[in-house]
Amino acid sequence: MGDTIIYILVGLLISIVILYFVIKYAIQNAVYQFEIEKNNQLTKIEKELTRNNESLSELNEKSKK
Repeated sequence: MGDTIIYILVGLLISIVILYFVIKYAIQNAVYQFEIEKNNQLTKIEKELTRNNESLSELNEKSKK
């Protein structure tokens, strides 16, 4: 009976450790995906701002003539 309890506790401990690493990996992956998405959005914004800046520069050149 005593050995059975020890085996159950050891199995529970191993399960908790495995679950810890699985959750840790899932959180790291979610953060990584969030950073990628944020970077993609920032890149899109940067391209749009560059386009707008070029358009404003062209309009400014035309207005000076």
